[in-house]
Amino acid sequence: MQSSTTSSDAQHELPEGPSAEEKTSEERPAKRLKAAHDEPTTSTAPIVRAGMPYNAARTSARPRVPSLPRLPRLVFSPRAEQPSRQDIAAASISFPVPLPYESIVAIQETNKLSDSLTTVHSTTSPELDSTPAVSTDTDPTSLQQKYRTAKHERDVVLRGFRALQALRSRDKMVAQSPEMLDAELATARQQLETARAEVEESVALQEALRRQWVAAEAKNESVQEELETVRDELKTARLAREKTQAQRDDLQALVSSRDAELNSLRVKFDMTAALSEKDRADLDSLRAELRATKAELAVARSRKQTETSAKLATLPPEDDLMGELEASLQAVKQGVGQHQAELAHIPDLQAQIRTLESERGELMGWKQEAISIRQEVTERENEAVEWERKYEVRGVRLGTVIRELRDLRARVGW
Repeated sequence: MQSSTTSSDAQHELPEGPSAEEKTSEERPAKRLKAAHDEPTTSTAPIVRAGMPYNAARTSARPRVPSLPRLPRLVFSPRAEQPSRQDIAAASISFPVPLPYESIVAIQETNKLSDSLTTVHSTTSPELDSTPAVSTDTDPTSLQQKYRTAKHERDVVLRGFRALQALRSRDKMVAQSPEMLDAELATARQQLETARAEVEESVALQEALRRQWVAAEAKNESVQEELETVRDELKTARLAREKTQAQRDDLQALVSSRDAELNSLRVKFDMTAALSEKDRADLDSLRAELRATKAELAVARSRKQTETSAKLATLPPEDDLMGELEASLQAVKQGVGQHQAELAHIPDLQAQIRTLESERGELMGWKQEAISIRQEVTERENEAVEWERKYEVRGVRLGTVIRELRDLRARVGW
């Protein structure tokens, strides 16, 4: 419809008016429509041509012209939804013979044009002018648009009239030829059976899709439940991992502090060991000196006693000799006292050595505890790595389930 109008408009850029043949073709359907109209319309709307009323600058009244005839409305939608069985049965009873699609479209367009013209007439003045007003608009674009509008209205009226005539002639042929009616009824019944089969197939397909949808919903619910379970487990594992990480940090801090204490104790132990070795060396040297001194003292004492005995045996006792002996005896006593004082330090050195050995044992205990703490930290790290591996496996499973769910939704069309 639009293509025919466009081609005709392309041939007439700015026509001055319809030709004689067009006027004749316009008058004939108008007369036939008036004859088909039994009762005149009571509408007082002005006649509109090219979207402009004729009552502008009117001078006198003229008799009213009846509007377009009201054609029977036939609702037909080729893109409607799939009809049900009841609709198909009702259609087979109400319309035993199907109507041509082109005739239905033409009649519908005529009805729409009639409604639009009736609406335009009702919004204007009810009085009509006998003399149409001459438009003062000389714009080629507006004139061409008005001409296109008028030509489109004419084409719609012509198509509607021709469709009505074709339908009337077809009804006469059907009334005169029962065989044609039987053939059309058989065709309509065959179409009805085909439509019923298509409806049944569509219902079966819908039922299968509904079952698939129910199965997908059940699987989706199970997947959602499993997903919630995995989320809860993941949350619990994350909390356990955070707790383990906190414990690991605490243990690491404790190990660091113990290592620092161990290093300080090790330094002290090394210093104490060095002092102990030095004291032990001094003690050994003192012991050697003491033994040598004791031996020398014993030798000197025996020699002195021998000499004294010999002198006492040969010489008479004198006071000077006794004084000299007393002085020598005092010197020997002083040397022995010094050696005894040095020997008195030996128990203190032994006590210090025992203290260092006990500290060494304590340091060895701290070292064993540090080793056990490190082993525990290593076990916790291995456990955390195992948990991470388990969660990675569950994440892979969850991703696989989600992809399967998406594929199922894509197949179902959800």
